[in-house]
Amino acid sequence: MSLGSLRHVIEHIDTDAQGVVHFTRYLSLFETVALRGLDKHAADSANWITAHHDLAIATISAVYRSPARYAEPIDITAEVERVTGARIIVHTRATTKDGMVEIATGALTFCLVDREGRAKPIPAELRSSLMSGQPTISQENNHA
Repeated sequence: MSLGSLRHVIEHIDTDAQGVVHFTRYLSLFETVALRGLDKHAADSANWITAHHDLAIATISAVYRSPARYAEPIDITAEVERVTGARIIVHTRATTKDGMVEIATGALTFCLVDREGRAKPIPAELRSSLMSGQPTISQENNHA
């Protein structure tokens, strides 16, 4: 299920001394797209915190395929790959030239945790929402 996309124009802060995107920026941009999508589709982190839960990143990884440079627009997409008992696995992809050149891919594993950091099961309503792409009833009401 798609979580959406983001177009980002590479800025000086994104690059190293050679004007190429620094590897850590991909991780940050991947996280941004995934979290925006989760909030939009059902995983409103404010609601989780209120319910004494939080969303933590258990793992994050990236594979770099081609450099992106200063002032170049890149597109980043994120999609839910799988939802398990307490984890949401998201695949991300960064491309240039309107999707023609893949510059990086990534994987993020989010975990729902309590205040002590113990994993908690993903609620059935949220699991269903993430897998179907339809907002939860509470999210529909929040955005009305």
